[in-house]
Amino acid sequence: MEKSRNYTITKRILIISALFNGFFLSFGNIQDIIARKAFGAVDWQLTLLAMMWPVTNFFSIWWGKLLEQSESKAKFFLMVGICGRLALLSAYFITNINIYILIYGWVSFFNGILSPATNSIYQANFPKDRSKIFGLTISLSSLVSVVFAFLAGRMLDTNENNVRLIFITVAIAGFIGSSVLSLVKLDSHNVKLQKKEKNTNFLTPLKRALRLLKTNKPYAHFQRDFTLYGFGFLSLVPVVPIFLVDYLKLNYTESFISKGILAQVGLLILSPIIGRFHDRFHPFKFITIAFAGIAMFPILLIVTGLMNNHLTTLIAIYGTYIVYGLAMAAVNIAWNMSSIHFAGDDDVSMYQSLHITITGIRGLFAPILGILAKNLLGVYGAFAMSCCFFLSASIFSYLDYKKYSQGKLN
Repeated sequence: MEKSRNYTITKRILIISALFNGFFLSFGNIQDIIARKAFGAVDWQLTLLAMMWPVTNFFSIWWGKLLEQSESKAKFFLMVGICGRLALLSAYFITNINIYILIYGWVSFFNGILSPATNSIYQANFPKDRSKIFGLTISLSSLVSVVFAFLAGRMLDTNENNVRLIFITVAIAGFIGSSVLSLVKLDSHNVKLQKKEKNTNFLTPLKRALRLLKTNKPYAHFQRDFTLYGFGFLSLVPVVPIFLVDYLKLNYTESFISKGILAQVGLLILSPIIGRFHDRFHPFKFITIAFAGIAMFPILLIVTGLMNNHLTTLIAIYGTYIVYGLAMAAVNIAWNMSSIHFAGDDDVSMYQSLHITITGIRGLFAPILGILAKNLLGVYGAFAMSCCFFLSASIFSYLDYKKYSQGKLN
């Protein structure tokens, strides 16, 4: 009876959190357009901005080491809310793009705690249908995100100074969305807590991470496959806003409808359904399909660039982002929830933290690679390179599925 009650309470808290986190999700989708149009970010500054989130994630394994040895995760959620989300209030005083980048980097640094800590909730309190419930929260976040993105676009097209009101809204909502998770009571019966190590130092989390990769080969191969995908995805991050603003000549509303609204349609509508499939599919089978789907995105961007008038361009880019959103609904669930499968009975915190840290490693190189490809080969060459990464990730994932499909999922 107590477990059932805790299940219900946890689900309600996650739903409340998701609604407020929708504002932060929306900001993450439109912050590069704001940088380009409102603050005049040049190519290298967009590249640096694109690197901030993944590079600051590099430190996630140090958070993960603390998380896996902590019986309570509440203080970590509060830390993210206070230090990470409320910090965005300082963006009200932004006067140039460099300060904007620094603030975004600070916010991203603390955001690296959130995913491993949240994974602990799903692992401990939802032993069966965790991906389905995660999909529901993503749908709710996406609903708030698309509404806010549309309103933000209209506000900025009316008066660009409204960007400060957007920062305030995102900061307060983000604080509530993270902090409310501190109310969740974890069911410790479903997780094997790691023993606290004596004489730990800066290198201890690194050694722990290397042991995971060495002893858990399926997990190591999963990270390899996601790294290939990640190079494709992160190489696009600095190139796409340049393409939308400079090549397609989209205004705020049109850009936000593309990146902030239509890109979220798949997450909004399909996440609970896709989450149910993720609960039933082998992780490698799931990402094989997801990575093949996202490979369509750079191809459709190339097609969009070939349109010869603004109306057909708008139709093409809107259609492109709908396809992107459908594929990313699957990628997003795999990125957030697959570590739990590989962790088994171990606390998932370190697994997801390592997953995020590896994102940081490729974040050092992939955006630079993307902008170099754009400068040397043009935007279409950068898109073609990204597509090759996605397809390679899908192929390797399929080979891994054939190798590991005799596991407990099929």
